[in-house]
Amino acid sequence: MKISDLSKKDKLAIAEYIYSQQAGVLIKRDAETVIKVLMSHNVKEAETVNIEEFAILNLIHSNVSLEDRSIIMKEYYSGKLNF
Repeated sequence: MKISDLSKKDKLAIAEYIYSQQAGVLIKRDAETVIKVLMSHNVKEAETVNIEEFAILNLIHSNVSLEDRSIIMKEYYSGKLNF
């Protein structure tokens, strides 16, 4: 998945999950939202993933490059992903 394929809402969902995971305050709804985003981008593994911290994080890492994740988080922290 390329960053150009992701909408602002998709990037926000990914950023919120990454932020929550790093802060140690995971919210089930964030996990469910990320799974929906990945499914909408035809990530087959998202259809059967358990709602578990590292399973979802691994899905993000294997489908969004480190560079793209860094860009997403930079946009998140700068407020560019706010609606």
